[in-house]
Amino acid sequence: MHHDENEGEDKPDVMSDKDEQVRIQFTQPGQYLIKTSYPQMSYPNSKTGEQPAADVYHYALTITVR
Repeated sequence: MHHDENEGEDKPDVMSDKDEQVRIQFTQPGQYLIKTSYPQMSYPNSKTGEQPAADVYHYALTITVR
């Protein structure tokens, strides 16, 4: 995630494609933490009254790139 100053909200660095696949390229060695949530975390929508999902699952993967 990174914070988008122009839109005032956090934006994901990578999103899945139409086949729900994600490709991540690592440009330098180091330890990386990859996190995701399903369904995508959302907040109550004041325009539509839509509420966030009752159950949200979080996954994390730590990898070392050498």
